[in-house]
Amino acid sequence: MSFLHGRISFERFEVSGRDIKILDETHVQTIDDHAIGKTGALTADGVEVGFTAGAHILDMNFSLEKNIVNDALVFGLRVDTNKLPSDLLKAYTQMELAGILEASGAEYPSRNMRLQAREAAEERLNKEGKTGKFRKMKQFPVLWDIQKKVVLFGGSNQTAIERFVSLFKEAFGRTLTRRTAGSVAHDVAQAEEKTRSLEDLQPTAFTGNAQTIPIAWIAQSFGTRDFLGNEFLMWLWWYIDTEGDTIEVSDGSTVTCMMARTISLECPLAETGKETITSESPVRLPETKRAVQAGKLPRKAGLILVRHDQQYELSLQAETFSVSGGALPKLEKESGRAEEEDRVDQIREFTDTLDLLFGVFVTRRLSPQWKKDVEAIREWLDKDT
Repeated sequence: MSFLHGRISFERFEVSGRDIKILDETHVQTIDDHAIGKTGALTADGVEVGFTAGAHILDMNFSLEKNIVNDALVFGLRVDTNKLPSDLLKAYTQMELAGILEASGAEYPSRNMRLQAREAAEERLNKEGKTGKFRKMKQFPVLWDIQKKVVLFGGSNQTAIERFVSLFKEAFGRTLTRRTAGSVAHDVAQAEEKTRSLEDLQPTAFTGNAQTIPIAWIAQSFGTRDFLGNEFLMWLWWYIDTEGDTIEVSDGSTVTCMMARTISLECPLAETGKETITSESPVRLPETKRAVQAGKLPRKAGLILVRHDQQYELSLQAETFSVSGGALPKLEKESGRAEEEDRVDQIREFTDTLDLLFGVFVTRRLSPQWKKDVEAIREWLDKDT
């Protein structure tokens, strides 16, 4: 589904290179030139990738009006796989073997007969596969926002992301870098001239006697500060529960917050496993707090955010800062160009709201206030549920 309609899910990427002042027909032509099926290029595993115009998986009608909306290039990535069904291969092999046995007059098949049957079955299946009979197509929506200098990719599948990043670089000559909790925190620290302080941060232990704790799921990303996403959800839960649900952000506006519907927690030491709790307000359930008291950290949580009288619903993955199931306010305008342009503005406001709220946490995390917050969180966790 396009970013211009319905709920949205995405990973964010920063775009390298010089700023683009305006999108024009050259950018539309570029996605057209790299449309699925035009280059004929297959990956090593036989998968074909290419762009679409975005309306549906077969949409190849690229145009300025359709694909450029409010300083954003809107299109799709399609991934085609041609996976041959193993059950059909087995059936064809047995059929071929039966024919070979009958022709030979033998009672039992020899090893060579089995090999011959297998080869014949594979040849038959491959011929059918070349007709597209077993092709599976998957489309991922894309939005390149030149105002924010980011690309939103509507999927979390790592293989699809890698293919998209590669094709985007081939098409536009620009590198995409994933915008995670650590990179968003870096922007905040840079604005406050505290990048050295950010680099010195270690994951906080909210329980036990230690001050810091290793986190298993970021062990392969040494040097990142993506663990700040887990700490953000922990801090936000505590803040809402003890200080109030309204937080003033750096632009002077306020964000009203609620943790809702679902929360996923995991042991950072990979010792006690993970659990997902679903409820209208999962953080109100005693078992949720007990999980944190046992040392687990939030990895994903449902949020409801209200800013400028606009309500957003989403599930936030802590480390990657990816969004799933994002619901934006319903637009009052009739469908048409104006609605699409307003929709792009809504997406910008949505991501701004999320970043501004996270920025409040990062500012506190880099200040002496953090020590007081950790002490308060520990006391809060020590209380009976």
